[in-house]
Amino acid sequence: MTIDIILVSLAYATFPGAAVTAYFYHKFYKKYDKQLKEAFSLLQQKSLIRLEDYYLYEQMGMLGFGLRVSLIRMIMKGKTFQLEKKRWVTSEAKQVLVENFDWLWVKAFYKLLNCIMGLGLVFFVSGIIIKYR
Repeated sequence: MTIDIILVSLAYATFPGAAVTAYFYHKFYKKYDKQLKEAFSLLQQKSLIRLEDYYLYEQMGMLGFGLRVSLIRMIMKGKTFQLEKKRWVTSEAKQVLVENFDWLWVKAFYKLLNCIMGLGLVFFVSGIIIKYR
């Protein structure tokens, strides 16, 4: 009985955590969305990527923000990678981004994403244990 109370409390405790992480996600979005738009525009001007490589994510607004950040993170690794068949992003894209923007915030954003995933995992596991106990 006590374990059930603990598990239910743990599951419910994820809701305030989710609210806090959603708040910080929104702050990242408001603060860095313009920088992402400028970065992708610059990469497009230099013919390093095409509009269709990120346009859908941009149109998704706040939901697509994390996907655009993940694309930037892949570029910032400095390795050549494939976007689509016969289309590659080269290490030159990283050079353009490093020369024109500050990307230190991306690491903090990924810590936030890890926190969000951790909260989701705690909620999921608590629910499974409660259901099958």
